[in-house]
Amino acid sequence: LVRNKSLAIFREMERDDMITSATQMRIQARLSTGWDIKSGIPGNSRSEEMADFVKFCLKGMEGTFEEDLEQIMSAITYGFSISEKVYSYIEPGQFKGKIGLRAIKTREPFNYDFKIDPHGNLLGIIYTGMSSKEGKPSFNNSMFPRSAPAQSNEPSLQDGTLANPFSPDKFVIYSYNRRFENWYGRSDYIGAFPWWLMKGHGRKFWAVWLERYASPFIWAQYKSDA
Repeated sequence: LVRNKSLAIFREMERDDMITSATQMRIQARLSTGWDIKSGIPGNSRSEEMADFVKFCLKGMEGTFEEDLEQIMSAITYGFSISEKVYSYIEPGQFKGKIGLRAIKTREPFNYDFKIDPHGNLLGIIYTGMSSKEGKPSFNNSMFPRSAPAQSNEPSLQDGTLANPFSPDKFVIYSYNRRFENWYGRSDYIGAFPWWLMKGHGRKFWAVWLERYASPFIWAQYKSDA
């Protein structure tokens, strides 16, 4: 489905009221339970400090961690989600001087690809949405790189290209229903697609019916000697 229609088909399906409400019910039910960070070794001072530091970072990020989790769970719709980890220097508080998370920013999945080896191991993240200074797509930043011009000011190894992909450690990667080392996962919308498609056609036929039968036909009677 994605190969023929691209991921944009799932964005169209999100506009359906039934699909959106069902997906949101699942996500909100999952988020309603709350979360906590616990020490891996209870009573160990070092382990307790690490747990406190992680909790400090998650609670001190931009927005709320629940909002980030909701964004990450967009993998239910698209099959996978890629969220960039943004770090910052901690100045105030008990963890002053450390490096912590400032934000987790989930990116639209349309312009990202996975670079894997023959065994399915993830080697890096490729960004295919870069454009040139003229605003035209730059195929040098895609899965199908072109040869650079003989005289070019562009760096030979741009970040996020097939030759120099982003490190997976920079992202939170959630592959939903991942099977057989498929990092793109499997969207729940695949099962709903035939019924969503039939519903769309049904609306068109309904519109045709309304156009024809919404108002009754004109009926007239006249006297036989008229």
